[in-house]
Order: sequence, then C-alpha cells, then structure tokens
Amino acid sequence: QLGDDRAAQAFAAALDRDQLGRALTLLPDGHRQVLILKFFDGLETDELCAVLGCSRATFAVKLHRALRALRGVMLKEAIDAA
Repeated sequence: QLGDDRAAQAFAAALDRDQLGRALTLLPDGHRQVLILKFFDGLETDELCAVLGCSRATFAVKLHRALRALRGVMLKEAIDAA
C-alpha cells in the first residue's frame, strides 16, 4: 500500500490545480470526500477510517475507486478539450 500511496501522491502533485479542481467537482461526493481527506487534508489512514467509518481494507478500496474515477474524469476532460 505504501507504493500505491506514493504513486497516488506523485500523480496528484503532477496535476494542474485548475484541471484537478474541475475534475473534483465532477466526481460523486463520496469519491471527492475520500480524495480531499487523503490528499488535501493529509489525514493518516487510521484517521481516514475513523472519519469514514470503515476498515483499512474498505478504505483502500474506496481510495482505489476514487482515484480510478478521477483518472476517468480527467481523461474525458482531456479528450473533450482536444
């Protein structure tokens, strides 16, 4: 999971803030909440699990799905802009 976290952080850091902001607004609330708590609020996994009321395994799935959804939105936005 540490490798996934680092990859996700590198991915998030490399994104243009405006593009990311637009993409976040297009995500369902649940996905947006997971990403904001993790990457913008900087909560640790145990804190995230407490806030979201889930196990570490469930959080890992939620994070994976949220990142996948974000990538999909950003890809669609890039294609639409081309």
